[in-house]
Amino acid sequence: MRVVRISIASFFLVLFWTQIVLCAPLDDVPGTHWAKQAVRYLSDRGLLEGYDGGFLGERQTTRYQMAELLARVLKRLEAMPAPSLENALTAQDLEVLKGLLQQYRIELRSVEPDLRKWEEMLARWDLIVTEAERVRTYGSLQIAGVNQDVVGEDSSLGAPSNPALDFTTGRLLAKGSVLTGVARLGVRGRLAEGMDGGVEFTATGQVGSLAVATYWGVTPPYFQNPFAGFAAGNGAGIDNVWVSHGPSNTAFFAGAFLPKTIKGHLLQGEPNPIASGPQQLPLGGLDLVGTISGKIPVTVEVVAARLAQGSPYSARLAGFQATGYLPKGSLGLAFIRASNSGGGAQGQIPLPGNPWQGKGGLQAGAGPQEEDLWGLEWNHTLSPKLSLRVEFGASRYVPDRSGWMYDDRAEGRLLRGTLSGQAGDFQWGVQFLSVDAAYDPFLLPYPVPPNIPVLVPYSTYYANYYQLHDSREFPNNRQGIRLNVTYPTRKGEIRGTVESLTQKDPSTAQNITRPGMVESLFPAMVASDSVGKIESSGLIWTHSLSSAVVLSTSLLHYEIVRESALRADRMSLIQDNGILRLEWSPEETWKVFGGYQQIHYRGDAGIGSLDMIQWTPSLGARYALSPAASAEISFRWFTFQNRTLPQGNWHGTQSTLRLESRF
Repeated sequence: MRVVRISIASFFLVLFWTQIVLCAPLDDVPGTHWAKQAVRYLSDRGLLEGYDGGFLGERQTTRYQMAELLARVLKRLEAMPAPSLENALTAQDLEVLKGLLQQYRIELRSVEPDLRKWEEMLARWDLIVTEAERVRTYGSLQIAGVNQDVVGEDSSLGAPSNPALDFTTGRLLAKGSVLTGVARLGVRGRLAEGMDGGVEFTATGQVGSLAVATYWGVTPPYFQNPFAGFAAGNGAGIDNVWVSHGPSNTAFFAGAFLPKTIKGHLLQGEPNPIASGPQQLPLGGLDLVGTISGKIPVTVEVVAARLAQGSPYSARLAGFQATGYLPKGSLGLAFIRASNSGGGAQGQIPLPGNPWQGKGGLQAGAGPQEEDLWGLEWNHTLSPKLSLRVEFGASRYVPDRSGWMYDDRAEGRLLRGTLSGQAGDFQWGVQFLSVDAAYDPFLLPYPVPPNIPVLVPYSTYYANYYQLHDSREFPNNRQGIRLNVTYPTRKGEIRGTVESLTQKDPSTAQNITRPGMVESLFPAMVASDSVGKIESSGLIWTHSLSSAVVLSTSLLHYEIVRESALRADRMSLIQDNGILRLEWSPEETWKVFGGYQQIHYRGDAGIGSLDMIQWTPSLGARYALSPAASAEISFRWFTFQNRTLPQGNWHGTQSTLRLESRF
């Protein structure tokens, strides 16, 4: 335990001297994915690397990549030193010594005083070995230094109050520099036979521009994250505490957590405004998950958590998911209830879109709210090369529990069916999606508005608000199909995607003011009733030019259309997004990467024409300082041209240095 106390004291001493911190790489691996622990294990030992901090788990593995992984394993085995007998006292050695003492106790009786001393010493050693095997410490550190400059026709552009918009990420660019960091220290140990437990401490530090750190620094831990409703700045504390019981396959978490089994069509959580961090922020509360053994094993998860809420009300949720594992798939059932606190006046959450029709006319707010969500997920293997997945959700929303502002209750449905399979070398998927306009309309304003206009690739929800479910994957008021085909080549793969979605309910004056109506992309029409359409297609190609060079390209095309004889109701917007990336890894320890991205956004939005284009070349290098530590430096150059409003033109630069380490 003395070693553990020294480790904890050293951690906080170094932290408060440097005021900097860290998080885990490969942030795109979902917390609920069955392979997350394996990916993390290989990453921690330097056997696996990601791409720009991501794992890209859906990408096909090439023979070159498999050869590289095997080569790393062999090198690791060759580099391992031969076992040394010096100072190598193990639990097995202690048992052997105890046996010898018992066998020769009579012969050794003459030296009984010395024997007692040896027995006492062995007992102390036994305690030390048991303690060392029972307690483990681990941790991580991530530091990011970012410098940005923006120059535009408007001399005030780039100031915190007037930032530029990076269309490639949908984040805001402000002038300035910042150094941010996050540290994480975990202690885990054996509490009893079959029972383990642990605690994780986190701390964050920041020096420099808050406007830069808000979107480009390291993501602060939950309890130091202003987007989660906590005070910004340097600080430290407990992030989570957990206990697991192996024989019953049960685990309990208190503090920051991500749901383990509840899926995104019901609960996704708060999107992360920081570009380099994980896509979602964790919840704060309690999470209990366990598996009931039997002929049909059932995993049950129960959650209770607070929700980040920028309003006079507080927000919380509670629910469960039960998943049964069948011979050819699984079936999951879930229920979630979200609600605001009961006290306070009505209507204190401003509506992000159009006003809703309520008692006495149009209302501009809602609250205190209440919402129930029911969900189902069914996975079934039809054949070795064909599988079916069905996701269903239903919501019942009360915009004001007191009934003082609204008479109506809003109900909505979600349905997605996915058929995926393999034909020869082709892997394919067909998806049907239908989400009602009033599905999960529970209003959740960010505690600190990120002021991101949500234009990448197109808006799926209102700026400065978020939903319980994943609104990007399941956008409200949409129905249609999505297709994808992947073909593995000898040195890479080719992937094609197609999406065709339409509005379920047009944005008429009557529809747009219904309580619970969610429509963030197509504005209210003046005198039409046509539905909006979204058509998109994409082509992604990855190719290994050699064992050390990988080329990847993406061409993405989006069309947002609403036909109308009245120009004020007409929409015809086109977005083209081209991405080129080249990676060169001459050695296992380092690689160089460069890229180019161009986004062209043009068309007519009823009130006038748009024609904007952004060019963003990039260059960087990553070096593995050790199997568990790395350093990366990258540069991006921005050129933005507004062809309809030249005074909006600008150019800028971004330099980033990142250090990551695990222990």
